[in-house]
Amino acid sequence: MASTQTTRGTASGWNALADDFRNWLTRHVFAIVVTGVFVLANISRWVWMALHRPDRASSGLSLSFVEALTPHRPGVPGPGNGVRTRGLLQQFEHLVESLFFVKTPFMLIFCALVTLLAVGFAESRTGVVRTAALIAVNAFFGTALGLLVCVAINSQQADWSWLERLNVTLSPLTMAIGIAMACSAYESVMWRRRIILIVYAFTATALLFSGSPGDYCTLAIAIIGHVAGNLMHRHDMRQRDAKASAVMRAAGSMVADDVAAAEALDSAASEDAISDTTAASASDSTTAHTTMASSPSVDDFSSRGEQPDAMRRETRTHWWPGTDYETRRLFATVQMVFAIGPIISMTSRAHAGLLTGMGLFLSPDINADALLNSCERNHLTTSCLVLAGVHRVAMFGLWTRILLPVVAMLIVAWGLYHGRRLAALVCILFNTLSTLFAIADYLVFPLSMDITPGIEPRHFALTIAFLLTAAPPLILAISLTSSLSHFEVRAPSRPLLRGMAAIVTMSLLTGLTFVVFGMSRAEAFTPRATPGSLLLDFLHRLLPVGFAGRLRGSLHPDTELTSAICWLIITAMWVTVLVVFYFWFRDRLEEGQRGRERADRLVETDGESMSFMTTWEGNRYWFSPSGRCGIAYRVSHGVALTVTGPFGDPEEYDSALPDFMRFCYAHSLSPAFYAVHERTREQLERLGCSSIHVGTEMVVIPKDWQTRGKKWQDIRTAINKAKRVGITDVLTTFDQAGWKVQQQIIDISEQWASLKALPEMKFTLGGLEELRDPRVAVLYAVDEDGLVQGVTSWMPTYRGGRIIGWTLDFMRHRTDSPNGIMEFLIARMAERLRDEGEADPAHAVEFMSLSAAPLAGMGQDAHGTADAEVIEHALQIVADYIEPAYGFKSLYFFKRKFQPQTDPVYMCYLDSAKLAQIGLAVLSSYVPELKASQVVEMLKTIHS
Repeated sequence: MASTQTTRGTASGWNALADDFRNWLTRHVFAIVVTGVFVLANISRWVWMALHRPDRASSGLSLSFVEALTPHRPGVPGPGNGVRTRGLLQQFEHLVESLFFVKTPFMLIFCALVTLLAVGFAESRTGVVRTAALIAVNAFFGTALGLLVCVAINSQQADWSWLERLNVTLSPLTMAIGIAMACSAYESVMWRRRIILIVYAFTATALLFSGSPGDYCTLAIAIIGHVAGNLMHRHDMRQRDAKASAVMRAAGSMVADDVAAAEALDSAASEDAISDTTAASASDSTTAHTTMASSPSVDDFSSRGEQPDAMRRETRTHWWPGTDYETRRLFATVQMVFAIGPIISMTSRAHAGLLTGMGLFLSPDINADALLNSCERNHLTTSCLVLAGVHRVAMFGLWTRILLPVVAMLIVAWGLYHGRRLAALVCILFNTLSTLFAIADYLVFPLSMDITPGIEPRHFALTIAFLLTAAPPLILAISLTSSLSHFEVRAPSRPLLRGMAAIVTMSLLTGLTFVVFGMSRAEAFTPRATPGSLLLDFLHRLLPVGFAGRLRGSLHPDTELTSAICWLIITAMWVTVLVVFYFWFRDRLEEGQRGRERADRLVETDGESMSFMTTWEGNRYWFSPSGRCGIAYRVSHGVALTVTGPFGDPEEYDSALPDFMRFCYAHSLSPAFYAVHERTREQLERLGCSSIHVGTEMVVIPKDWQTRGKKWQDIRTAINKAKRVGITDVLTTFDQAGWKVQQQIIDISEQWASLKALPEMKFTLGGLEELRDPRVAVLYAVDEDGLVQGVTSWMPTYRGGRIIGWTLDFMRHRTDSPNGIMEFLIARMAERLRDEGEADPAHAVEFMSLSAAPLAGMGQDAHGTADAEVIEHALQIVADYIEPAYGFKSLYFFKRKFQPQTDPVYMCYLDSAKLAQIGLAVLSSYVPELKASQVVEMLKTIHS
């Protein structure tokens, strides 16, 4: 019986999957037609070529660059040898054909799949007509623009005859790139950034390090697709705005007519019939409201993302990175481009990229000055790697030497992506050395050479090649240095020292082994090996060619055994580097990680409503001598700024405060206790501290929760509206929510961050990383289509290992979500806690905190001294300036809708002379990566 049910369930699942597939096919008929035509056309071409042109059946769809762009007539000798057989139009047609035809069955299957997905992607977002237009525009105008730009750039070179012999080949994948870029305008902020970053990163990498005509065409198609997509999307938005405005005008006109009719009835009524007239007027008013409700409203358009200009003005996207995640991803992408650049430069048949010189400069030494110069000056149309392999060593050994440094730098890029501070420092060091060695290679070394009269000085000193080799790594190093605040994950000191010791030891060991082995077989090298030449050869093999210099040639092993031993020595060194990098950047431990693990345990013992914030990344920890109590803090501007008060054993709270103050003074820090409650404030004032009111925490008692009365009208409306449109709430954790929901939560968060004129705030405001803690509850609202409309997170408060309360932290929603979605979520959390307490009174929670809006609700408490007014006013100015960007006051009044109890929170400090530093510490803790450009944008937001 169970087997039968399982079989039925499996069959039902497959049937549902088949139905989904059929539905997808039904909605993407045009994509299926295009893909079918693509496959049939390629098969037909293969059959026709095999029957009529067997000599060209296996040839590629390419022609030389000069064939494609030199307007010679058929039958007239062209610039190369032989007689021209095609006219310009036929040549261009032949070039465009390469966008639609492939050479092998594998490429046919792969390109057909990509075409189906890309065209289907575009069809569902832009429609059939626009998708067809995109394909045509990208094919013709993108190809033409790319070739023209290639000619314009390369024609300025003194010698560009290599370009005449280089074949131009495009690919159907190029069309998919243009379509994806066009459709990115219709995607969410996160996916739009991903598409644009990935496409431009890879197309720009190919262009910069290779520079073939096909690379120009690919980038041109990507740009045209990007521009076309934005134009289409803006046109659609203008049409929706016009539609929304028309509906609003119609609704306003209807209201005006109803009001005029009501006034006419009132004036015509007699004194004796006032009550009747009033009833009739009320009836008319009800009718008017009913009519308006039945008409499309602004909220209806907002729920579909169709907002008028006035409403959408504050939801524009800021394209600088909105979060640490975006910044890290950008730097990681740039470092990845620099890492794979040498491979592209060595393997490409073209050597005309702007950064080809840098790629060859960072590539392994190929022991051939003439070959390197030929590659840089485009004298070859063959891969430098192939010639280098023939010229020097076996291809396997050369590939190993190329790939190992590339893998090392890719690991560094991976570390940047995950926010490793050590990865950022390694990247800065490597790129700084690249710049210094480029200066030496292009400017210093040539001065010691005998310059033959007649040779142009541009081949030796200040040339464009020097700038294009030295500038990119220098810019990356400077940019990364100024953005180190985004890389907060620090490596523990012990693994760091061990890794450095391993690299230094292996360097000395491999170098010594190489020299000893070389001297024992000196006759096996050409020229005969000496200690100096062996050491120089070791550097040539180990370092990129530019780092080792080009002035002197290295040794050449004459036997296979000698070559193998040399290869093993160098490989051992690079493998050591790879292993060290992997363990450095894989290890998630940072300075204070063990302290955070202790804090995780203590916070489950006891604490205040906001004590769970002490477990977040970026905090440092002080623990009492007994280890039963702790305080979390951050260091900035010489101030130890705490995150709320003590947590752990309540019996040690009073002694923990003076002990922490002594600890701060022992480390030349000024203590400042931020976001502490009344009891802690009283104890600190007894210790000589002053205090200022920095916010008001809103607390709801779940057992008293109800929504009766006029004050609760907004909350009842939000709950009823959510039920009416089919929105439900789900309480879970981030890990248990499932991949689909997780991606939607990430999308909502990135969308929210991109709409802020300032960076994402930290300190007492959690983000996605804090949401992932399995102890944090996630309550999200989802509609009938499975679309997450809003999400909240709730931090637990413990007493004796039992949860006694929940505190609101993460609270974000889609820009086009229905009005009242956050009211609905908070109300549902209160209802859930109330119902759970009634069902199990022994485990009922005591409170539900809505937390405190930072820097909002200040000045409502008179505990502060005269000295405190200075910093309070300064913080108030800061709050007023950042209010248009973050809306803390709006959040403060929003939370008051829930009729909460209020609990003031304070900042206490001991040294009034440190008020300025304390103010800066608070600001830098909330916005650690605030830039001057973002301040300017913030001021623009205020004025608008």
